[in-house]
Amino acid sequence: MLKSLVQWFNTADQAAGWVIETEEREDISLVLEELAQVAGHPSLVMEVDAWREW
Repeated sequence: MLKSLVQWFNTADQAAGWVIETEEREDISLVLEELAQVAGHPSLVMEVDAWREW
């Protein structure tokens, strides 16, 4: 599910003309990290960077 969410952000950002800036990227990444921790999969935190294009 986390990877699907990251892929959704990739698609949405590309469709909007690559509008995710540094501040938004940091905020989104923080929430994704928290989701991985809460879901009991902290190892996914390192994989998120590989999945994202923004």
